[in-house]
Amino acid sequence: MAVFGENRGGCRAGRTPTDDKHVEEFASVELVNAADQELWTSNGTEAGTLRLASFRLINELTAVGDALFFEADDGAHGLELWASDGTPAGTRLVRDIAPGPASSSPSSLAAAGDLLLFAADDGEHGIEPWVSDGTEEGTRLLEDLAEGPTSSHPEQFRPAGALVYFRARDEEAGAQLWSIRADALSAPPRERPRATRIVPLREPIP
Repeated sequence: MAVFGENRGGCRAGRTPTDDKHVEEFASVELVNAADQELWTSNGTEAGTLRLASFRLINELTAVGDALFFEADDGAHGLELWASDGTPAGTRLVRDIAPGPASSSPSSLAAAGDLLLFAADDGEHGIEPWVSDGTEEGTRLLEDLAEGPTSSHPEQFRPAGALVYFRARDEEAGAQLWSIRADALSAPPRERPRATRIVPLREPIP
């Protein structure tokens, strides 16, 4: 099965998964007509090609297990985190992180085991790292690295063994390499070890 976005100007096609239960790989291309963008699924046949949902904008198609996460604007919630299981009924808003028409603008979506890591702005903490298991209650701020409304701008999440590495900035050191234990991502906030800035790095990363 393949899942892709489409608009009147063309397709945004992706990599083909290994079977029809797991959405594995997708590639993004720029869409030129933001007025009509749609999410589709296909098993390679005409009968098995189905429109899942229509959005003002679709970005960042990212597979995590048998789910597809993406950033989308449905015209009511702004740019927020969505997910799909490959069916119209299973294509849904995960959480309205910035409530109402405001946008949390999820970005840098990346799989970390069966969880999704991404950056978002809830309107209170700035752009900070978030984690999601695909449920509303399981989608939460991972850590407020740059405390308050200041943003740490996390990006480039990369799982490697027992750690997840990413780039972020704080007022003390600027943009640097950070890490957090992979097994801490699903831990309750009060029990989760804090992310650690990798040292020594003498100069901020450009």
